[in-house]
Amino acid sequence: MIDADQVPETLASRAARLFAAFQAGDETTMGDLVGLLTPLLWHTVRAQRLDNQSAEDVIQTTWLALVR
Repeated sequence: MIDADQVPETLASRAARLFAAFQAGDETTMGDLVGLLTPLLWHTVRAQRLDNQSAEDVIQTTWLALVR
C-alpha cells in the first residue's frame, strides 16, 4: 500500500489546495494559483486559435470569474 505522503502532488490537487486557502482568506495564495494555472490557460486558449488580444481577454475573464 502506498503512503499518502509518498504520492506526488498533481497540478489539480495543488490548484485545489491553493484555491481552498484563498477561499479561507489567505489572499497571498492567489499569486501562486495564477502562476500555476496561467500557462495551462494560455495553452488551452491558444489551441482555439484566438488572436493574442482575444486570448488575453478570455484569460482575464476566466480569472475574474474565479475570484467572483
